[in-house]
Amino acid sequence: MGKLAKVRQGEASPPTQYHYHMPFDEQFREWEKHPERISETLKKDPLVRSSFFWALRHGDRRTKMQVIQALGLVADEEVIEALKAFLVDAEEEDDLKRVAVLVLRSIGVEDALAVVFDGRSLMLDARRRSARLPVWDSDWQGVLEQAMERMAGRYDVVQQHDMMTLWVDYLSRVYPDVPKLRNSAGWAAALEYWTAKMHRKSITYAELMDVYGASQGSISRYAGRIDEACGIREKLKLTNRAFQDRS
Repeated sequence: MGKLAKVRQGEASPPTQYHYHMPFDEQFREWEKHPERISETLKKDPLVRSSFFWALRHGDRRTKMQVIQALGLVADEEVIEALKAFLVDAEEEDDLKRVAVLVLRSIGVEDALAVVFDGRSLMLDARRRSARLPVWDSDWQGVLEQAMERMAGRYDVVQQHDMMTLWVDYLSRVYPDVPKLRNSAGWAAALEYWTAKMHRKSITYAELMDVYGASQGSISRYAGRIDEACGIREKLKLTNRAFQDRS
């Protein structure tokens, strides 16, 4: 009796369907050359989409980082819910969650976010943004990671979140004319400078020079660019004035 006849009579199992799927590393190398293909592939190919969600849960750290950033290019409801669920998973790394928060903010999610950082459940306040970023550049991520690394242990998670929100806000306001970020340490130091000011923490350029290894001139210059775009100094004046009026 042939194989087909046995399958029809229930005496044999049908063959398992096999679909070749390019390994993640190869996929991302290909997509780095053609980033415009990522969004369409994730939207149109359910197998690729489901494999991304699987990798978000079961991949190694590097793969999860790539997946989080790639999902931000799709930005539909399923992706948003998957990233929100990732934030409250106590087993996931805090650094990866911070990137997920950044991606959610960068794609326009403005509502409060429930997160678990260092085993503690928190709510990150709702934030409003000026415009959605259509892409997320690796240079922007490099500045963010330097700031997060240097601020760890000296700033709490809410303050670090405010730093991330400020960076997204700045990029959104100047996009597509984002300056070249050759001095990532200087930009990261400028982000810490304004984060400290927003939370009434004492900070000096000299201290930031020691922490980041950037010159005072570059830190001051980049802090000025961020202020010019986001109007932080004026907002702080208004906040301080309101605080004094209440006291």
